[in-house]
Amino acid sequence: MNDKLDLTSLFHWNTKQVFLYLTAEYTNAQGTQNEAVFWDRIVRRKEDANIHIAGGNKYFLKDLTRSFKNATSVTYSMKYNVMPWIGPLTWGEAGRTEALPLPPAQNTV
Repeated sequence: MNDKLDLTSLFHWNTKQVFLYLTAEYTNAQGTQNEAVFWDRIVRRKEDANIHIAGGNKYFLKDLTRSFKNATSVTYSMKYNVMPWIGPLTWGEAGRTEALPLPPAQNTV
């Protein structure tokens, strides 16, 4: 998955805005599949639809068991929701990584 994304093709006469979000999918110690959103953005204009994703996560990635030690890998995916002026919402996926090793845990104060 690239850190630059062109969403201009999602904008047409009926597009009000696009909700874009980055998820992490992993299996926890109990074997439960999880999907957590850790970055998002609302794009309201076609002129702003060339997205450069930089920096850290917007939301903390935290498992209810408070431990990722038995989770070996994570898959990241960029998803979107097109909100029209009229009609049904549409969803899609703009990109997905292969399974990657989880980054080391960071201690927070």
